[in-house]
Amino acid sequence: MPRAKKPLDLESEDWVGAPKWREKILKTAQEAQSLTEMCGQRAVAMWHPKEPPRDPTVARRLIREAQLAPWRFRMQLVKGGGMMETPPRGKGVTLWWGKIKPPQWKSRMPLPLLRDMTTLQTSKQIHAYARECRLVAARLNRAGDQVNLKMRELMKQRQSTDHTLSIVRRGILVNQQCKQLRTYRPRSEKVPDQVDEILEKERQLLLKLKRKLEQDLGISESVVKDLAKCRSSLESCCQQRLLVVELLNKSLEEVLGEAGRKSWLFLSRPPSPWQEINPTPTANPLGAYTPECAVILDTAKNLYPKAHDVLKQLVKNQALVKTQQQEIYKQVRQKLTQKMKETMMLKERLNVSSGLMRGTINQSEKFKEDLEQTQGVLQGPMTVNYLETREKLTRPMVRVYQRHVGTQLPEATRLAQASQKLDKFLTHTNQDLEKLKATQEHLKSCMSSKQMGYDVDYAVLRLRQHQNHPHMTYEQAQRLVHN
Repeated sequence: MPRAKKPLDLESEDWVGAPKWREKILKTAQEAQSLTEMCGQRAVAMWHPKEPPRDPTVARRLIREAQLAPWRFRMQLVKGGGMMETPPRGKGVTLWWGKIKPPQWKSRMPLPLLRDMTTLQTSKQIHAYARECRLVAARLNRAGDQVNLKMRELMKQRQSTDHTLSIVRRGILVNQQCKQLRTYRPRSEKVPDQVDEILEKERQLLLKLKRKLEQDLGISESVVKDLAKCRSSLESCCQQRLLVVELLNKSLEEVLGEAGRKSWLFLSRPPSPWQEINPTPTANPLGAYTPECAVILDTAKNLYPKAHDVLKQLVKNQALVKTQQQEIYKQVRQKLTQKMKETMMLKERLNVSSGLMRGTINQSEKFKEDLEQTQGVLQGPMTVNYLETREKLTRPMVRVYQRHVGTQLPEATRLAQASQKLDKFLTHTNQDLEKLKATQEHLKSCMSSKQMGYDVDYAVLRLRQHQNHPHMTYEQAQRLVHN
């Protein structure tokens, strides 16, 4: 340390100069020394905070001791009876020779490296913001991909459901054609049967299925529109967030892999146990995760399960419609086939009866001819073939017998009675023949009606098989109807 100079004695007789002159010089020296000390204190104060104001009632020594107390090393007793000195924790330079560690001094003036340090801090802040924006953009991109995938699945299922709806509409058209075709049957075949009942049942069921599918398509259409709007909003927000990540060279998928925020990176899974460790960022209008991004992500989270439920409902209803339509189609086909078999059985029965009736008619006609011949014989000879029959009442034997009184013969009465019986038999035979012929005509008409009914039912069955083919569309079925 520099040696302290002896104070000058202004009253000494050794001075030659005037006292006033000496006082002026000494005053100038004192002012220079005070200025030097003040500048030194200011220079030191630039590197550490200002000291609190000193209490004039407390000694400077006590203030100094209180200031140095937290800077001193801590004494700790270790095993074996030794002592270990450890410096206080915190930043700063450890003065081992003095066993103290003052706190880290801070500069109160801009240093020469301030520009570089500010540039570095700015770069760190920009990089952190860009990384956050990239993570948010990756989340938005992932959500957009998931929404787009779900929308594509829903649109594909809508196409399948629409195809099923066209099949149902085609079934309604075929049912209408079948009912109209069955009206061309003869009147005797138009008696309501189980085929008419099953056709009406099929129509009611198909109308119910049609309404259900149309309702599902209407709901799914609104959901698809919402998904498309949500996807466009996600893409817009993602592009807006990507405006500040041009200098980052990692892909979005790699960023998602390193993020570890699985509680808010997936729409299709429930929140994970990591949600407390990596919670969803708070929306900040001036931050990377803006309220607009938060709103659109919440919309996507709410819309995704709704679209999933609608998709499941579409698949379920489509399978149910296909099953019910196939069942009712099989029932109608079975009833038509059974009705055709019954028609053919009845036709065969009528054919057998018609064959038996033809034999009966032939025998009746032959019997009628015999009766007519017998009637001719009873009335007397009509031709030369009957000359051998001596049946006249004026023949010689009868005239000789009737010469006496009371010799009347019953031959005439009996011949008259026989003629009456023959006439009666002929009348009944003609009536029976007329009935037989009329019944035969009726049988022919019934067989023709049965054949026509069978042909109509067969045409209905062929129509159903043709128009219910998987490659037949509703538009083609409509064109066939108009043609």
